[in-house]
Amino acid sequence: MPLRHIFLLVGLFAITLAIRWPNLGRPMSKHHEFCTATALRVLTVWHQEGIASKGFNPATNFAGAANKYINNHASGSGQMIDKVGNYYYVSHPPLAYYLPYAVFCALRIEPGALPLQYFNLFINLLCGLGIYLLARKLLPGSNWVGLLAATIYWFTPAVLWFQSNVYMSDMMAQPFYIGAVLLALYALDRPKAITTIGLAIVCFLGTYTTWFGMLVAVSLGLYFIFRAFSRPKYFWVVGLLVLSQVAALGLMAWQYSQIAGWAAYTAELGHRFGVRAGNELPLSVFAMIFLFNNIVNYGLLLLAPLALWFFSRNREPIPFLKQLLLLAMLPIALMYLLLGNYTGHDFTTLYLSVPLSAGVAVSAMYLTGLGLRNAVIKIILIVAIVTGPALYVIANPYGEKSFNNDYYNTQMLKGQLLAQEPVDAMLFIKGSTTSIEALWYAKRNIKNVGSEVSALEFMKLHGINKGVTFETPRGNELVKCKVLYLQLNEP
Repeated sequence: MPLRHIFLLVGLFAITLAIRWPNLGRPMSKHHEFCTATALRVLTVWHQEGIASKGFNPATNFAGAANKYINNHASGSGQMIDKVGNYYYVSHPPLAYYLPYAVFCALRIEPGALPLQYFNLFINLLCGLGIYLLARKLLPGSNWVGLLAATIYWFTPAVLWFQSNVYMSDMMAQPFYIGAVLLALYALDRPKAITTIGLAIVCFLGTYTTWFGMLVAVSLGLYFIFRAFSRPKYFWVVGLLVLSQVAALGLMAWQYSQIAGWAAYTAELGHRFGVRAGNELPLSVFAMIFLFNNIVNYGLLLLAPLALWFFSRNREPIPFLKQLLLLAMLPIALMYLLLGNYTGHDFTTLYLSVPLSAGVAVSAMYLTGLGLRNAVIKIILIVAIVTGPALYVIANPYGEKSFNNDYYNTQMLKGQLLAQEPVDAMLFIKGSTTSIEALWYAKRNIKNVGSEVSALEFMKLHGINKGVTFETPRGNELVKCKVLYLQLNEP
């Protein structure tokens, strides 16, 4: 990588930091920041009670007897609970929790929203560099294709938001996705042992992070099987990919089955897959959601592939472009086919940034070399650098209020109210649920009940003498109602 490119990449990334700066560290509440709170809850529990005490599994109950046996947005089946009352969120493999936890432990940092956002930004930096290398691999004869690709990637609204304020396994999949596609291209070129083993390791890490990693590995495996009939050496690549997936899935299954047994884990898997794979919406509605999410997160940049296709109709085929589209788009297509409910979340649009940024950059630079006017590249840069941040700010406005005119600090204030209660008191909420953001700010779990009688019965069952009930009588506002005691002689 030329030194001037390093300076330019650092400068471009610094600009994206400036764009994001007003939103960093503000109270979590909007646009999928519940994902960040989900990760923070696990990291905080490990920080409080030790990761080894939870079997290195993602527990969701904070320290203290009053927080145990309460299932807050954790186990869909209700069966992922250990013998001492900790529920576990096992919808994803655990690597995305391990990585920031290891960094926080090494730096002696307590888990918090801002440190986790900084960690996410570092991952974003690595992803941009990976996109640079991916574009240079696709079009090695172009000196500037990598910079164009990194610029497009870093300035898309999806990347600006989901690789800064929002952190979860879904976002941590991105660097392994980019790395797997890049290494696959090297393996297709020359299937050396080090490249093939590196690809298998990256795919292992990707699947040990999230299910999308498995879709990436499956897609690559299918492509290499197809190519292996004309070049048998590729069967070694397929074999190592299969081994990597068996290892990742086997390790995860063994690890999570230690919580409450195989029956409980398979029940949880069945429940989660049933939810995420289901899609009761009509096809037309689902298509509208798909279009809306992608337009919001990519804007006019979505028109670039259409424009470049128009200009390339009567020209030579773009080298490696078909391979990029097959390798990078197939896992996205499988995700939409198999996980209809899951793809309704607009953070899944983040994956499209990989083939979009690299494909647009490679196409534009290649066509310029064949006589296409430089104006096309300038237009693409303007669209990326101007409209990307504009859409980002519209969707995630600076200041105290969100796009929906709600205060960002609403969930934090709820959490602070809950945190005022004694640590030996069990907390209850009647008639509604509490957000993961509020629970994390409180560092407490809160049990949903229908009545005071139900609350007293739950306290008696688990040997807790004191409880506090809350309600939400005016919509989003949390109000303390009553203090409950099992023994009437308590003050």
